[in-house]
Amino acid sequence: MQIAQFMASAVLALVFVFAGAGKLLDQLRTRRALIDLGTPESAAQLLARILPVAELATGILLLVPSTRWFGGTLSLSLLAAFLTAMANAYRKGATADCNCFGRATRSGVGVAALIRNVFLMTLSLVALSGSTTPFGWRTGVPVILAVVSSIAAFLLIRQRINADTPDTPDTVTRGTESPFRWIPEELPRAEN
Repeated sequence: MQIAQFMASAVLALVFVFAGAGKLLDQLRTRRALIDLGTPESAAQLLARILPVAELATGILLLVPSTRWFGGTLSLSLLAAFLTAMANAYRKGATADCNCFGRATRSGVGVAALIRNVFLMTLSLVALSGSTTPFGWRTGVPVILAVVSSIAAFLLIRQRINADTPDTPDTVTRGTESPFRWIPEELPRAEN
């Protein structure tokens, strides 16, 4: 099992270092891809700077056995957020370039990109499976963080969609006092 963990960590490290370096070298395209994937423009500028550094750090953390748990946790969380954003863009029929590896590749959001992310998430779980965990934490903590990352990505995208959609008389959002107000509910149209 240690060989599988090492191989999974090495592949992920390579992917994240390559992706982070590519994004770091092309900040403008990274920002544009984030916006195309649903990130609000106000957050895209900051995320375009943070994301490459987080990816490079993830790759480095995955290579060192004593920090593999942190690298695996970070990789699972980042991949969950990417998967959420790409799945949302794909669901809406967007043809955005995901800029996954910077200017080295040009790949649109599609089934292949979604499958690749699920595969990489599986590798993250393999890398985490036998890693030394701090404070006795197990694989459950990274999975919870991945779910939280997905929810955060979803809410960020939802915020942009709500900001871009003008209110029209025939679409009314109910329950604005609810903590779930980001879920739009259409009222039935009155038939005349």
